[in-house]
Amino acid sequence: LTMINPPLRRICTTLPIAFLALFALVFLTYSNTFDAAWHLDDFANITENPSIKINTIDWESLAKPLASGLKDGRLDRPLARLSFALNWYFGKDSPEGYHIVNILIHVVCAWLLYLTAASLFRSPNLKWVPAEDAAFICFLGTVLWTVNPLHTQAVTYIVQRMAAMAAMFYILWFYAYLRARLAVQETSRLGWAAVCVLGFLLGLSSKENAILLPVALFLVEVLFFQDLSQRRTRIWIYGIALVGGIILIGVGSLLFLKGVISSVFGYGNRFFTPWERLLTQTRVLLFYLSLVFYPVPIRLSIEHDVVISTSLLSPWTTLASVVIIVGLIALAIFWARKRPLLSFAILFFFLNHLVESSIIGLELVFEHRNYLPAMFLFFPIAAGLKRLLDFYRARSQAMFAVLTVSTGLLVVGLGMGTYVRNQIWSSGQLLWEDAASKAPASSRPLHNLAWVHFERIGDYR
Repeated sequence: LTMINPPLRRICTTLPIAFLALFALVFLTYSNTFDAAWHLDDFANITENPSIKINTIDWESLAKPLASGLKDGRLDRPLARLSFALNWYFGKDSPEGYHIVNILIHVVCAWLLYLTAASLFRSPNLKWVPAEDAAFICFLGTVLWTVNPLHTQAVTYIVQRMAAMAAMFYILWFYAYLRARLAVQETSRLGWAAVCVLGFLLGLSSKENAILLPVALFLVEVLFFQDLSQRRTRIWIYGIALVGGIILIGVGSLLFLKGVISSVFGYGNRFFTPWERLLTQTRVLLFYLSLVFYPVPIRLSIEHDVVISTSLLSPWTTLASVVIIVGLIALAIFWARKRPLLSFAILFFFLNHLVESSIIGLELVFEHRNYLPAMFLFFPIAAGLKRLLDFYRARSQAMFAVLTVSTGLLVVGLGMGTYVRNQIWSSGQLLWEDAASKAPASSRPLHNLAWVHFERIGDYR
């Protein structure tokens, strides 16, 4: 309706209505998750974690979860642990309160994403876009990200609040940086700069992914604020990127040669080497991209079978994946001047997978890792749909109607997919039966399914 009726479109893109629409969409698509069960890492981090089980609100009690998040002089997500402790104080091991907080975090993320996108369209390299077009792109792009079924693992899987909180403060930092960059008054600029610093610290205290914020700042500044038609500007940017790339490759090579990675980055119990993980992640990244754009519930699982890449040609898709990723990054750089939004979406996706899709000895695949990297991927899609709608509005009313209905059905379909996928998270038995059918080569689903039958429902058969 908003595409067909201009006055209605203007009303629905005002900030209060946009917020209410996003709020309603989130609660509709996640309305069946309030009593979803505890799963996997929930037990060690929450229900069986004595450091978050507080009974009073005082400094001594609140210091327990904060201290558990400060291990050996390093941050280990103390803010996320504090949020679990507060949930425990109000509701103990009843999952409803935890789910409410997770859903509210998702609402805030969606709202900040909308505001951030709107601010991007005020930047020098995007301000030529008409305000009404920008509002449509911002709202539709945010909606497509918000209702995507891929994000159920970050929202409904309670412990992955860590990833959602980090993303929330990450996007808060983004928004604050844009507001500071666009501010006219010095006091306003300093205020938003202070919010930037706060967002960075809070993000790091939620999950380590926020460490990449300074690099993301560089991308925003280059793509949206710098005049890339100026040769001198391009030389400076290429120089900084080249030096940074050389340092990264040099440090990485030194770590490989010295054999430091296996001992430092958690490979003690892994069945793959750092090199094999790095190669395998090229295929995993393309798998993630396919899930972002084709997130039907039948493809989603808490466990995925992954064949390890032992070389560029084993399996052969490893080399193909490397070529595709390098090609996408090269295209993003090539499009930087003419299509900054598309360029940023691609580079932002790969940048924010660097922590969990590189040499650190983590599990090979988890869907919640896409919560932050996928945030800007749908804005170029929304921009393309807007251009098609404008093109056919004057040329073919039938095609315009088809596109309008198809866009609405896409949003409805994604929302229904999220609702359906959330039903699987309602119990351990459903979740692990689903995972066992989708990852038959993995022992984890069978192990956890047996544990559910033995410990949770008393059925030993």
